Amino acid sequence: MIRRLRTGSALVLVAALGLATFAAVAAPAPAAQAVTAAGFNPGMIITDDLFYDSDAMTATEVQAFLDRMVPVCKDPDLSNDITCLKDYSTTTVARSAAITSGKVLCSEIPAQTATAAEVIDLVARACGVSQKVLLVLLQKEQGLVTATDPGIAKYNKATGYACPDTGSCDTKYYGLFNQLYWAAWQYRYYQATASTRSYVAGQYNSIGYHPSSWYNPPLCGKATVYIQNQATAGLYIYTPYVPNAAALTAGYGTGDSCSSYGNRNFYNYYTDWFGSTTRIFVGTALASTYFAAGGSSTVGDPTGYPVQLTDNGGGWYQEFDNGVLYYSTAAGTGVFLKYGTALYNAYISAGGPSSTTWGWPLTGYRCYDSLCAIEFQLGVMTQTGTSAIAKVDNATWATTSPWRFGTDSLTVRRENAYYIKNTLGSGSADVTLYYGRADDAVLVGDWDGDGVDTLMVRRGNAYYVKNTLAGGDADKVLYYGRADDVVLVGDWDGDGVDTLAVRRGQTYYVKNSLNGGSADVVVNYGLATDQVLVGDWDGDGVDTLAVRRGQTYYVKNTIAAGGADLTFNYGRADDAVLVGDWDGDLRDTLAVRRGQTYYFRNQLGAGSADLVVNYGRADDVVLVGDWDGDGAFP
Repeated sequence: MIRRLRTGSALVLVAALGLATFAAVAAPAPAAQAVTAAGFNPGMIITDDLFYDSDAMTATEVQAFLDRMVPVCKDPDLSNDITCLKDYSTTTVARSAAITSGKVLCSEIPAQTATAAEVIDLVARACGVSQKVLLVLLQKEQGLVTATDPGIAKYNKATGYACPDTGSCDTKYYGLFNQLYWAAWQYRYYQATASTRSYVAGQYNSIGYHPSSWYNPPLCGKATVYIQNQATAGLYIYTPYVPNAAALTAGYGTGDSCSSYGNRNFYNYYTDWFGSTTRIFVGTALASTYFAAGGSSTVGDPTGYPVQLTDNGGGWYQEFDNGVLYYSTAAGTGVFLKYGTALYNAYISAGGPSSTTWGWPLTGYRCYDSLCAIEFQLGVMTQTGTSAIAKVDNATWATTSPWRFGTDSLTVRRENAYYIKNTLGSGSADVTLYYGRADDAVLVGDWDGDGVDTLMVRRGNAYYVKNTLAGGDADKVLYYGRADDVVLVGDWDGDGVDTLAVRRGQTYYVKNSLNGGSADVVVNYGLATDQVLVGDWDGDGVDTLAVRRGQTYYVKNTIAAGGADLTFNYGRADDAVLVGDWDGDLRDTLAVRRGQTYYFRNQLGAGSADLVVNYGRADDVVLVGDWDGDGAFP
């Protein structure tokens, strides 16, 4: 196909060993114009999702773009008698759906009169190719986007379709609509017949720098390119040369006698006009962790593609602006680790997820006072202050971690009196206290991160926080949500401090601090009629949601929408259900209450209770918490 380059506002013809290279008549350069083709990757010129995105622009947006590129067309002279692209109109040719091997390459197109912008959008949507790609193709082949007085010849050869480097153009494909349609069709045909083409994605390909690379003897060299995706393969089939170093260094200018410019110019125009050609998506296995960690505001944007490993039970990782996301298939846990900490650097130096010392991370980087730690499959990496990094085995850590405060137990409430039991057993209360009023709504949480759960009373949208198990005035008063909100308590971000979330139907407004103001995370999960439970179901230090429908529980291990990570049945549909870590194994599980009898289960699943306890009276209000902080780090 024809290749063009822009070297200024003059029309320049360069003859170089049989390769004709034309400069488009240029409007003023875009503000972000590249000086060189920095970032050009011959194996990934543009990602498939960008190339085949037929919703990239609307016809109105295409028209606005053309208007910006050429605000005023030059009056056509008598010899040309044709206007520039922004003011151009034509009649499309009716075409039935183009189908190859059962695949629809382009859908049916009716005959109609349309502006150039409308034709670009019509073809893009019919054939599943980006409007941005078609605009760049028009520019790099004939300079049509920036031409102020293009002439009929440029429209006839608009995309260079059926215009081989070594021969004349086929006139039956002349015209803007024909050129756009057949070029878009061609790219889709390349895609549908990918394995039979001269350049194939997913393997190494020998690509010439110039037509004379194929002379006998060759006058120019070739490059061995691992083509990573179909869009890039299609560009090479359409314009079968890879730019050499001289072409890339020249930006839009002339390289040397072995330079070609088509794919370089495609890259330059696209990046100058529309930004990066290599938008990378978050890996599917990592998406829930990405959003739970705060999305782009915390993690940043992807800087690398998802990588799958089989080591240590397998999993995925992906690099981002601010750190790396990990997902362990064996553990079923996702973690975000920020760059720059001593623990992260030591982990990477040891071999990352493939390491036989650490394996995959199970929790994020957390600090308690001067102790910082990351829990891994094969041990816990710790550091106190600036001391040497140490390893603690997982079993020891389970009883000494400052984020694991032993077992939860029960408290019964009778009006404003609380009878606290520090073990899961019968007998008298260990502590009795009075707080608030008899008609207060009461919440339980570790409000200050000291490892001890205490009380909060709610009156409308006012919350009275108490950081000790004692009577007296509240330590803090805050306002959040509305008086009629359903309120949940959890450690939503793994910082060791419990905060609030309000539920409105199936929408949850999560706040990561004990303050008023807007929610930090908003997520939809389950149905508006679901009963909702909160717990750290996978032991990663972060509380998430589970919904209950009768005796069936749908557990989600991230604060995100989507399907449940675990579904199981337990108890009876009419049971009252409690959530807690009953055995100190780092994970919350369920207990069902029938009157004054409690059936504790230490795993998330069906089966018999692991412990049965009688406590209090059948009409007591029951609360769950770690009231004594047993197991807190010394």
